[in-house]
Amino acid sequence: MKKSAFEGHLATISEALRHPSDTVRAAAAAALPPFCEKRLLDGDRCIKVPAGQSIANTFVGMVREENVAARRGGALALAALSPELLAPHGERVLEAVGLACHLEEDPDERDAESRAAAARSLATLVASLPSLVERARAVVADLLVAMEDYSIDNRGDVGSWVREAALVSLERVAAQLLAAGELPDELALRCLGSLARQSAGRIDKVRAAAAERLVALAEACAARGVATVTAEALLAALPGRGRSVTWTASAAAFPAISPALAVADLRPPLLEGLLASAGGAADSLGTAARTALAEALKGADGALRVAVAAEAAAVLERGGGPSKAAAAPMRAVEGLISARALDGGADAVWSARVAAAVKTECAGCRDVQKLMA
Repeated sequence: MKKSAFEGHLATISEALRHPSDTVRAAAAAALPPFCEKRLLDGDRCIKVPAGQSIANTFVGMVREENVAARRGGALALAALSPELLAPHGERVLEAVGLACHLEEDPDERDAESRAAAARSLATLVASLPSLVERARAVVADLLVAMEDYSIDNRGDVGSWVREAALVSLERVAAQLLAAGELPDELALRCLGSLARQSAGRIDKVRAAAAERLVALAEACAARGVATVTAEALLAALPGRGRSVTWTASAAAFPAISPALAVADLRPPLLEGLLASAGGAADSLGTAARTALAEALKGADGALRVAVAAEAAAVLERGGGPSKAAAAPMRAVEGLISARALDGGADAVWSARVAAAVKTECAGCRDVQKLMA
């Protein structure tokens, strides 16, 4: 194919990848593999270097554009490329798509769908580039950042789209690193903790996806001897080792996950999720979370209540955790005090910490709901 013809075909695909329609972008991404097979690889599946450089530059550039449709299409396109095409540019591709998962600094450029598309693409890209172990670990760090995306707009919690995409990719990338013997304990614990937080969330779909992957990753860690004590303790705390729970049902999910507060390494992120759900609106989900948390603490020994009380104060001091929604944890802590679920753990020092955290959070606040909490 002549250079002009190649560039013309690539321009057509690139334009389709910038289209506002998801269907058109998906069709363009699906057209890439056969196009690349015929035009960018020779008979021995060796890449034609100039053409490969051109296509990599095109799609890496797209994930950095201001045009949100282009960003979404660029992530789709990179994930569709063959390993042979990606290999010479793997570091640059994974870095660009990893950064595309992060919340954009400029509020005018923020687009949750673009971040979710990047998060979804990362697992496929890492699978195509198994030799880039260090970069794969960096991808895990990028996905952990994406799992703390609680951005909202007039459509609601759009960050949940990013969190759901990121947690699915996180489990896949972590499992790949585990299989290669390249996932250190510290990083495994961070992955388990982040999944545990989402397993106690308010959105049924996200909570179920997170819990299922939490169980799968814990099983893989236990089998591979990575973060073994924490993984085994978590599985032992869950009914049926987590495989018999209907995670989409709040009445089943919260009583199942609350006993995992006994697992020290997972307690801080898990409690953040539980407090955010337990202190939410006065609906059936909030009631289920509040009841499950109170019952788990009432049936616990004094040492666990002390540990949970201390961590609850820390959550308030952090402004509610990654969601930065402090009103819900405040209401949840008040409910635990009223239910006497923190008896033995809430002493004068603890009370002073909580009071100081609430005072700091409410200073100059005009949010009526927060002030009431």
